[in-house]
Amino acid sequence: MVRTTNVKSRFVTAAAGGLLILIAIFAPLVRLATCLPGSVVCGTAVIVFSIIGVIGIDMIAREPLHTPGKT
Repeated sequence: MVRTTNVKSRFVTAAAGGLLILIAIFAPLVRLATCLPGSVVCGTAVIVFSIIGVIGIDMIAREPLHTPGKT
């Protein structure tokens, strides 16, 4: 989360964690999430998987690949 948003505040991380805990505890919030259309869920999944892919490619690009002894 820090790498994608570049937000390094401990309060923002705590607020995001608190929000996830609230969603997990309260069933009406979970039911609200299940009312989302499939296209919205799929679009969000595409964005999340794209971000994960870009982070992976960035990690590979930062690693020196021509160093002797690396396999």
